[in-house]
Amino acid sequence: MSPVELEEISEHSEQMLACDAINKDLTDTELAFDIAIEQQPEQIVLFGVTGTRLDHTLANIHLLVKSLEQHILCAIWDQNNYVTLTDSIINIQNQGFTYISLLPITTEVTGIDLTGFQYPLHNATLKMGQSLAVSNRLEGKEGTVSIRSGLLLIIQSKD
Repeated sequence: MSPVELEEISEHSEQMLACDAINKDLTDTELAFDIAIEQQPEQIVLFGVTGTRLDHTLANIHLLVKSLEQHILCAIWDQNNYVTLTDSIINIQNQGFTYISLLPITTEVTGIDLTGFQYPLHNATLKMGQSLAVSNRLEGKEGTVSIRSGLLLIIQSKD
């Protein structure tokens, strides 16, 4: 941004933080995310963190692990997807997305139970590299995903 734009933003901001745009160890998104985590919010919603750079998109999805460790609800939301992560139980609300896919972030996720879904599961195990739980659907307004162990990514998407 230009110096004039920077000045305008500064004038309209409660707080302004800056970092070296080149010589830093973390992505801009992770730097901002860490500042948000320090504020200890109940929830963080990340917008604009998916795109053409798959490396950045995956790094941003991995930020969900950091929020889970801090017991802060976190989601990634774009025009086609709503992404969350669980290590226990989560209620999924029908937000107008067509599909709900479950993908393990850890090597294995065990004890998976799905209720309120077109394709229910009971005490299932998902291993990394399997597509068993891709493209499921809610039967009504909500469903429940519970797991016994591991980290499970929940991707609601529309196509």
